[in-house]
Amino acid sequence: MIEVIRSGSAPSIPELLSLDNLVEQTQHVMDRCEADLDKFRSLTAAMEIRRSRLSIYKAGILSLKAPIRRLPLEILGEIFQFSCCSDVSDNTVAKEDKKHCSPMVTLALSQVCSQWRYLVVSMPKLWSGFRLNLGQMAPLHPIISLYLDRSRSHPIDFILDGGSNKASTYVYPDFLSTRNTERWKSAILDASLILPSSLLVSPFLFSPQRSFPELLNLELHSPFDLSRFPLTFQISCPKLRSLVLENVDVSVQFTQPLEALEYASLRGLFPHHIYRIFQCLPNVRNITLRAISDFLNQPSQWQPINLRCTEILKLYATVDSSFMSSMLDSFTMPALTGLDLVAPTDSECPHFISSLSSMFSRSRISLTRLSFQGITFTYREITQLLYLSPTLTHLIWKRTTFQQHDLVVGRLLRALTPPVDRSNLRSTPVEKYPNERFIEQQYLLPDLEELDVTIWAHHVPLLVNVLCFRKKYRSQGNSLQRLMVHIRKPPTQTFSELMGAKESLARIREGGMNVQISYSLSK
Repeated sequence: MIEVIRSGSAPSIPELLSLDNLVEQTQHVMDRCEADLDKFRSLTAAMEIRRSRLSIYKAGILSLKAPIRRLPLEILGEIFQFSCCSDVSDNTVAKEDKKHCSPMVTLALSQVCSQWRYLVVSMPKLWSGFRLNLGQMAPLHPIISLYLDRSRSHPIDFILDGGSNKASTYVYPDFLSTRNTERWKSAILDASLILPSSLLVSPFLFSPQRSFPELLNLELHSPFDLSRFPLTFQISCPKLRSLVLENVDVSVQFTQPLEALEYASLRGLFPHHIYRIFQCLPNVRNITLRAISDFLNQPSQWQPINLRCTEILKLYATVDSSFMSSMLDSFTMPALTGLDLVAPTDSECPHFISSLSSMFSRSRISLTRLSFQGITFTYREITQLLYLSPTLTHLIWKRTTFQQHDLVVGRLLRALTPPVDRSNLRSTPVEKYPNERFIEQQYLLPDLEELDVTIWAHHVPLLVNVLCFRKKYRSQGNSLQRLMVHIRKPPTQTFSELMGAKESLARIREGGMNVQISYSLSK
């Protein structure tokens, strides 16, 4: 047939009749094939369905053999607590759409099987920690009531994320009712995108003599706001252990001293607000403090405050040295062991450092850790601080500006050198050191165990000399054990000089000192 088709000849009339018969026969065969294919397709679809069902059946059989089914409910409950209670953000109540898919671990576990649902619902602790993203949820979200009901009387840990100004219009009467607020354990209100923050905080704290008998942790965060007429709230938190207030435009007053409070972070608050809070913190152990200037309401002189239990203080310096001096002159911290000083700008504040030295002397502290970050000081100031800190074991100094760096490094290294060897150190040409009669020449230098400094590469020889001088006056076991050096390369210095500094410090390791060196390029 193929040869006849390719020949190009025209069939005769009898041949045309036979061709018609061939077409009919061929179509008949095609119809039979299509019918058979339909049968096979139906059979294939049925087999696919059957295979899928068998696969599910097999998975069910295998699940019956799963070890997790043999776990006691007590152990399974511990696993659920680890999954649901490690972070309150694991249960985030927010709007569900393609862009915002919020995790709700507790709710997901309750939908696995009837046994898991019974166990999850019977554990109030799994429902007592959640995050409310007000910027992505509708008012009166039904999930809130579900979590509150199933948490029963268990203490509540929550994070309230404002999200946007629209969040200030959302009110949750059930969540703010007394029967629920009295079981708040940890409350974090984040109004980072809401200005003023009182729009978010007010519904939660505003109530005459509102009491939070179970509250252990309270955090209020908001954007930087210079409102001079903040709303005042009086609250009672007898068990409060941690307090964080950051840039809030509300004045929180406590109706009684916070005897149990151990940690306080007060950042972006006015001095009079800080002073009022400090009067309620008799046993605080760890303080982070950053005040903002308020020339209208700033107290002329602070009354003495005895922070007898404070062990760690992180202080952000301000450009208003009078406020810093007034505050430090009022402090007495006999238990202080760690001090971090951080300056937003590089400026020498002799009044501030002088008041700090007075606090050291008045408190008779046994400081073991001292850290400077971005703070410059005179040679007399740093020497006085070291003299008042004979128990110091860890000293950290991080870089200042490029202009001040050379001077401050020289002052620090000279102050760390035994007095009898200071004349052997090279002084910076522009730095003239004063007469040292203000302090005894043979005073005992702190027995540093760890030194962490940021220096330029050309300061390395000076640092090596200082370490050698110190080791000469130390018995075995009391010399420096760990040295962290952050070397910065000035734009005018070559990398070969940087490598030379590295080799100089490497020689210190031969004396048994643990030296760790890091490098960074200056901008």
